[in-house]
Amino acid sequence: EAYADLYGYDPDEMVGEHWGLVYPDEEVETTKTEILPTVEERGYWHGETTGIRADGTTFPEDHVLSVTDRGDLVCTVRDLSARRDRQAELRLKDRVLDEAPIGITISDPASEDNPLIYVNDHFEQLTGYDAEEAVGRNCRFLQGDATREEPVAAMRAAIDDFEPVTVELRNYRKDGTEFWNRVTIAPLVDDDGSVENYVGFQEGVTERKERERDLQRIKQAVESAGHAIYITDPDGVIEYVNPAFEEMTGFSEAGIVGETPRVLDSGEMQEGYFERLWETVLSGDVYKEEVINRRKNGETYV
Repeated sequence: EAYADLYGYDPDEMVGEHWGLVYPDEEVETTKTEILPTVEERGYWHGETTGIRADGTTFPEDHVLSVTDRGDLVCTVRDLSARRDRQAELRLKDRVLDEAPIGITISDPASEDNPLIYVNDHFEQLTGYDAEEAVGRNCRFLQGDATREEPVAAMRAAIDDFEPVTVELRNYRKDGTEFWNRVTIAPLVDDDGSVENYVGFQEGVTERKERERDLQRIKQAVESAGHAIYITDPDGVIEYVNPAFEEMTGFSEAGIVGETPRVLDSGEMQEGYFERLWETVLSGDVYKEEVINRRKNGETYV
């Protein structure tokens, strides 16, 4: 019954039929010319074949043929579709891990010092360490003199508490060069809720950190500048003013952000001044002129 059900038949439909009923013509021929002679010689054969169901669909099967003492041929078949699907799924997951555009590591907390048991290709590119050099070691080998203790302590505490964590810290490549690493660590738990592994994601963020540092320097320069500076969006809405602007005009940043520079209009400039200004700057040129503006208290200044 199990054999008939596997192929989508009733047992009575199959009894009396040739065994080739459930195999493609080419496999019937192969069985006759190669497999059956092996069975006759050795009494046994094991391999994979393709079965055909009653509805015409095919499936991979694990196939065993043997001969009894009386010379009867015994066929045992198992459907491999689910296993093939799982294997295909695992191969896909392996590809995703290996080819992901971010460093991925997996560690084993059950082993002493929670060593790495897997690193992907991007981790190798990011750090300069081959998988053979990284696997078996705790990931702290990426740390060095400039690595701050705070993010390291945050990772250590999260691992102790079985919690995910994300930090940014300085790490070192194999050649000794520094890089900024955005690290996320998360526990992988089994059905019982026990932590089986930790997965880590490493993203090189050196360029972003350098841009942030440059922007911070520019901001400090603008904040410290003796000239009044304000920044608007393309529609002329003020987005930022520096302390010198607040001191010169009497307007606080909170009070003027969201307004336009027309709040400074004294009414003493020639008609078309604002139009000329915006026509010039929106064309990409620098506008320079002496302007009579008005402070918040109503006083005018040049």
